[in-house]
Amino acid sequence: LGVVQNGPQIAADRYTYHSATALSLLFGGALLAWPRRAVALRYASMVILVLLAALTWQQTGVWKNSSTFWARVLSVDGNSAIGRNGRGAELAEQGNAVEAMEEYRRSIALNPRYVDPHNNLGYELAKVGRNAEAVAEYQAALAIKPDFADAEINWGNVLHGERRLSDAIVHFARAAAIDPAHSGAEFNWGISLAEGGDLGQAVMHLERAAALDPSDSDARAALADVRRALRGEMRP
Repeated sequence: LGVVQNGPQIAADRYTYHSATALSLLFGGALLAWPRRAVALRYASMVILVLLAALTWQQTGVWKNSSTFWARVLSVDGNSAIGRNGRGAELAEQGNAVEAMEEYRRSIALNPRYVDPHNNLGYELAKVGRNAEAVAEYQAALAIKPDFADAEINWGNVLHGERRLSDAIVHFARAAAIDPAHSGAEFNWGISLAEGGDLGQAVMHLERAAALDPSDSDARAALADVRRALRGEMRP
């Protein structure tokens, strides 16, 4: 109902089932409170239920998938920065990097203080080797939100790709300090240490990454490789 704020929206469509239960109970109580009008109310309630069922069926089409959802958001408000960013993320997932970046830029133009499109745009720019532009977007995101762990990790990944391992580790360490439960920060930190030759410290961070996310097979595999390297069985 929007009484308790959850996210940037006034009320979230996906949470309406919470309020629907209370409203249904109130309506049922009204039927019991006026027994003389019960028959008329029952017929009225059936009409309302049919109408609500039709509206629900229509709304499920909006929630069919991310594409239909963001298309609906932008049809309602084409100047929604959140909508543009969400549409960009959907396009990026589909492999449409150029269109995704355009949506992120539109989102930033609509709300320059919105950190997510800065980070997302930087990620796409880095994927195509435009590292300087990517770093500029991460810097913009961190200027707005200094405790944005994902932007620190992405910045570190750019530096790692450039073989600036010690500089990359600085950003992974910052991300881990911001969010100690972020397995990605520990994993990337461990990989950079391993590639820089510090196998002992690498093991510590990869162990932490695997403990934070037991489902991360990459962390477990990297940890096993580094342990074998420490025993002299293979090169890291």
